[in-house]
Amino acid sequence: MTTPRANSYIGVTTDKFRETANFYIQHFGYSINAETGDFICIQSPNHKRTLGFSAPSKEKGLNTAYSGGIYLPFLVDDAHSVLESFKQAGIPITRDIQTQSWGETQFVVTDPSGIELYISEAPKLVEQGS
Repeated sequence: MTTPRANSYIGVTTDKFRETANFYIQHFGYSINAETGDFICIQSPNHKRTLGFSAPSKEKGLNTAYSGGIYLPFLVDDAHSVLESFKQAGIPITRDIQTQSWGETQFVVTDPSGIELYISEAPKLVEQGS
């Protein structure tokens, strides 16, 4: 049996592959790794996540556009300021910001291909007195 290894690459087939890649470049600071006529590979600023976007193909396998069922999490330092930058850019907010009972602050936007992005700020640690 083959044991899979962790891979930070996520591939998405979408009719809007160019618009979707540009969304991550503009709003998350990703940069282009590779590009062909129907494929763009981009990488996060910290090199921990690579996203590939390709146009649907008539070849067998990987031939249908994304149709739902996944989301991408993004951990940020200040969810409120990120939310404001998305609003200023005119990006629709799928779920408005809220702080959960465990202290995580979060909101959701949707990229041009329909993938939901779960933007969250980790709870602030409270120092315990000794």
